[in-house]
Amino acid sequence: MRRTTFSMVVLLVFAVGCGGSQKSGDDEKSSGGWLEDSDENEYEEANDVLVPPEKYDEITQALTRKGPAVSRCFAKAIEEGKVDKNAKGTVIVSLGIQPDGKATNVKVLPASSIKSEMVTDCVIEQISSCRLPTLPKTVQTTYTYKLERDY
Repeated sequence: MRRTTFSMVVLLVFAVGCGGSQKSGDDEKSSGGWLEDSDENEYEEANDVLVPPEKYDEITQALTRKGPAVSRCFAKAIEEGKVDKNAKGTVIVSLGIQPDGKATNVKVLPASSIKSEMVTDCVIEQISSCRLPTLPKTVQTTYTYKLERDY
């Protein structure tokens, strides 16, 4: 009985310690990245204006919909020999989103494992043209695209 109780306490502590946070998305080939607010507090305050959680979901959906375009950037670089045909990895994008939904200051972060100027330039172009939801204030965020060759 004591052993069972101890096991349940250890299991409970482990489960609580995990916290259920989700850092990665689905294991899809072209995208499935995660959205991170640049501030630790998702409900960041700036002049008492909050960005509703639903807006963060809309941003994630819009950036996920760009996954096929980002995959095409990667495929074209492979076709042109700019990226090894067996390469796979991530492209991490940082961007600002203005209240009108326009993407600004779009960058591919150095932490990305796909290191190709051709891919970087194409991804920046694709995300810069992305229509994002209108927001009550400017938001800075990141999104990760997982890329691998489609066979």
